[in-house]
Amino acid sequence: MAPMEQLYVCLSEMKDVPDQTNLSAEELGWQHHAYLQNLLDRGILMGSGSAKDETGRRHAGGIIIVRAASLQEAEAIAAREPYFANGQRSTRVIPWQRTWFGD
Repeated sequence: MAPMEQLYVCLSEMKDVPDQTNLSAEELGWQHHAYLQNLLDRGILMGSGSAKDETGRRHAGGIIIVRAASLQEAEAIAAREPYFANGQRSTRVIPWQRTWFGD
């Protein structure tokens, strides 16, 4: 049987009408990247990136893959992400089992 690891995929989508915020786009971006760096430093972040195709066209906000003990913990991690916490994006968390195969 192939090894598996339980992870969680946080799908972030830009809202058509974002909530009002006092933060600039630059500040939100800085807070977002600082948040991801903190998750990486703590061994929680497994991967992240913008949801864009090969031409650079955006299909959503972004994807963050995290290691968490439960779906509820992953949802709490996603809820603290600055774009979501400031009402700029909606987020959905999906359990995902990463599987890899040997040669």
